[in-house]
Amino acid sequence: MKTLFALLVSTAVWITSNGQTLTVGDKLPTIALPNCIVPASPTNVVKTLNTQSFDQKAIIFDFWATWCGPCIASMPKYEGFQKKYGDQLQIIGVTHEKVKRIQSFVRNRPVGFMLAVDTASALRAYFDYRTIPHVVLIDKSGVIKAITNSDNVTEDVIRELIAGHELSLPLKKDRLDFNLEEYFNASAGTRESFNLQAGVQGVGSMSKVGQDNFTKRRLSMINFTIDGLYRMAYHVSYFRTVIELDPKTIEYSDIKNRYCLDVIVPKAGDDIYAYMQQQLPKHFDIKAHWEKRKAPVMVVKRNASPMTFEPSAEQNEYYGASGNHINGTGIKISALAEYFESFGIFNMPVIDETNTSGRYNIQLEWQPEKKGDMVEVFRKAGFELVKEEREINMLVLSPK
Repeated sequence: MKTLFALLVSTAVWITSNGQTLTVGDKLPTIALPNCIVPASPTNVVKTLNTQSFDQKAIIFDFWATWCGPCIASMPKYEGFQKKYGDQLQIIGVTHEKVKRIQSFVRNRPVGFMLAVDTASALRAYFDYRTIPHVVLIDKSGVIKAITNSDNVTEDVIRELIAGHELSLPLKKDRLDFNLEEYFNASAGTRESFNLQAGVQGVGSMSKVGQDNFTKRRLSMINFTIDGLYRMAYHVSYFRTVIELDPKTIEYSDIKNRYCLDVIVPKAGDDIYAYMQQQLPKHFDIKAHWEKRKAPVMVVKRNASPMTFEPSAEQNEYYGASGNHINGTGIKISALAEYFESFGIFNMPVIDETNTSGRYNIQLEWQPEKKGDMVEVFRKAGFELVKEEREINMLVLSPK
């Protein structure tokens, strides 16, 4: 868990507002949609439309990306709404990715509603957001009725939107001005710190390692639940954690359950995570201990094919990754197992049994929507994935 991931709980998308921001109650202006992909079209036809093309229909903009797991998970729900209310409703999935990438996506995973490729940020300019999914609901008269999270959009909400009724949904208002370094504001001369703060509204969950004077001395975390803080401290994933705490105390949707933590240790080489393990019990009435338990696991093994990764003399503990790629320079092969587990690719612990030492440059990319593509990419790189059972260490979190 020392690896730096591109995604944690929410998917961060950094943008700058240009002053045209719209909010609930505003009227939607005419906005060009130059790259619209027709739903379920076998030829992936791209059309030029604008928001007036859907006059007398309610509109839902769902800002998403192909690498955003929660976005993909919500698609069947929206497809059901589009199919049932198609003559009164237009759902439009909006993404920044290139037309070619979206065409490839829908060839492998046909989508039952319209997609708009917003590479020029025509829509993005009007709706402030920092994390996706980000959903905007507009009634038939063009009035914005809600800006919210995807989980809040239910069939009852759809019916109320189409009927032109007022919607009472939580407002998703992301803080575009949030700056992690300014929030914790540690001076360059800070020798040691364990700064625990309340959660921040309008910001996704993220973590960042220190730089410059704080290289290998600092770890900052934003909007982690208690169990998330302990998992970070003990280098363990959700899939190796047994939680015996009151579920209400770790429910992420409640801002009172989220915490921000900035940890600084005296010198590079000091164990930040051991320091966290010492300090967390001073703030939370939680006992953490290890237990051996049998569990189904996914095992990463070498196959008969030559490994395609280039050996590296660099030593790096960090890599970049999302739901469709992993890239790193000078990282260990064990990073593959860490990636699969941390991103919940298989929803179970992942074990490295490649018996491969050394460090390598790894650059792999696949299409998650294409069944079997990821497994094939790793097979060609010299690896196989096998589901087995192992006795593994599990971190147990319980009340003191």
